[in-house]
Amino acid sequence: MERIRKSDLNLTRNTKNTPSMQKTDYTKYKLKNKEEILEILSGHERIYIVSCNKCFNELTVDVEPETAEMNKVLNESGKTTVGFMRLDFLCNKYLTEKSLNEVRHDIENADAVAVISCGIGVQTVAEQFNIPVLTVCDSLFQGGYHGITLSWENIYNRLDVQKRKNVFLDQEPKLRNYNKAGTDFTDAFVKSIQAKRNEGFYGGIYPEERKELTSQKPIERITAPDMVYIPLLQHAGATCEPVVKAGDKVKVGQKIGDSKAAVSAFVHSSVSGEVIAVEQRIHPLLPFHVNTVVIKNNKQDEQDLSVCAKGTLSSITKENIISAIKEAGVVGMGGAQFPTHIKLSSSKPIDTVLLNGCECEPLLNADYRLMLERPETVITGLKLLMKASDVAKGIIAVEDNKPDAIEILKAKSAGDSSIEIVTVKTKYPEGAERMLIKRVLGREVPLGGLPLDVGVIVNNISTAQAVYEAVYSGMPLVKRVLTVAGNGVTLQGNYEVPVGMLVSDIIKICGIVISGNFELKMGGAIMGFTQNNYDVPVIKGTSGIVVFQKKDDLTEEPCIKCGRCVNVCPMELKPHKLVFYAKAENWDKMEKTGVMNCIECGCCEDICSSKSHMVSIFKKSKKIIRERKK
Repeated sequence: MERIRKSDLNLTRNTKNTPSMQKTDYTKYKLKNKEEILEILSGHERIYIVSCNKCFNELTVDVEPETAEMNKVLNESGKTTVGFMRLDFLCNKYLTEKSLNEVRHDIENADAVAVISCGIGVQTVAEQFNIPVLTVCDSLFQGGYHGITLSWENIYNRLDVQKRKNVFLDQEPKLRNYNKAGTDFTDAFVKSIQAKRNEGFYGGIYPEERKELTSQKPIERITAPDMVYIPLLQHAGATCEPVVKAGDKVKVGQKIGDSKAAVSAFVHSSVSGEVIAVEQRIHPLLPFHVNTVVIKNNKQDEQDLSVCAKGTLSSITKENIISAIKEAGVVGMGGAQFPTHIKLSSSKPIDTVLLNGCECEPLLNADYRLMLERPETVITGLKLLMKASDVAKGIIAVEDNKPDAIEILKAKSAGDSSIEIVTVKTKYPEGAERMLIKRVLGREVPLGGLPLDVGVIVNNISTAQAVYEAVYSGMPLVKRVLTVAGNGVTLQGNYEVPVGMLVSDIIKICGIVISGNFELKMGGAIMGFTQNNYDVPVIKGTSGIVVFQKKDDLTEEPCIKCGRCVNVCPMELKPHKLVFYAKAENWDKMEKTGVMNCIECGCCEDICSSKSHMVSIFKKSKKIIRERKK
């Protein structure tokens, strides 16, 4: 079993107690003494404890001790602890509400809620319940008491309603306003920022898009090179078996990889010529070599006899659409590469086909250019998917940074009530299935579940284009449109490239700089896979080749529990805790905390104050957890 070394995690030693490197103690609160707690809880016998795990405090322990201390005070005094909940960042209203709702019945059966947190956390809890919500802590900072004006204003307002001001302070303090804009304005502004972040779906980030580099570059066709290298694994599922051997002659669209497995996708030749070898070669996405068919291109572009039209939208049956898609080896082309025919063969009730036209990754414009240049084929591809899944509703969701694509799709689908073009606010990772479904349809895909569980099939714009080709021309998925962009590329643009073309050949054509100062990724700038060997081929799921200057490799620092990763994680996970468990090699805790639900979008890593390499840590951890289950 692979082990994550602490050096792999690159987590630095705790220097908090080193005299030469003293760190400021930002401890937010301290539990009151026993006498004060019992005075506050006077008249309340059944207590529910809600505790915050503190913020801006170096993450050295999984659970803060105050909850246990509070429970001891209650037990010794004869009071009853109805239950307790420990939460990270109690001030995170969205996640706190969800957690409290899960135990709302237990809390409302208590006499009071005792909150262990700073004043903001107390108010977040107080807004949720009508029973008394009591603070049992003193807020601290460098030995002095502190508070936030807006939070204390809420406290005094609540005390006024409860007729309890006299037990708190004899005299109400005067709120001083040092902000010319006013506290009301500031409060409204903060709330608007948080509302924007959570609009449509929780979390997400707003990276620099840089789409203008290629957004106005029409799709150009790159001529197939002298040699192509076609992996027999370009999809989720089982590797195909070769059905050709060295010396065989092949044509464009001819099947060269077959599989009888339940989950797999056929592989076809993208050129005509001669098979030179079937050999193990490096894969652009996988950490191991895969069987690859090497073909010498005769430059004749001879098509295989199997490449022929399978029908039209009006004439073809549901079963024949699925069969055509399967025979063409069509997979999800946004990155996941799940075989499309399997999605369409589900026995679960489906009511909507949702086409992802967001393309939220920075730099990429391949789907955008398809929507602009081939809107009819995209829409027809969607309607074929709808017919194959027996649904009457199709939606194309496009981010609002693509207004011309939205306009042309609406024009081409005008008068067709079965098709809806939906504009969504630009945010990353909008295009992830779970996020898109929640944004567009308001449905929550259960953790560990699939879009099919909520009646939805999600496909990519490029996938719809491939479905159109599979039916109307019979051409398998042997080429795709991708974006080549970044400040390391001379001829940036959107190119139609044969599957199996090496990145090294594209480097020559596009004038890509590959010096030590640049990084090349296949896919997007955020979720793409860094390539150190450029003799890897374009595959069905390659949406882009992006090249940019490497970021400064900043030294990681220990987590300070700033909460930023939790604020942006669209899967509503606790990335800081997952890193903590990985460091401890506590795989059970990692799995329980939800690491297998991580979509590796990189939002947490992008915003991490400690510069932790979170995504690589989570990838390694998931691999270890899978291996432990074998």
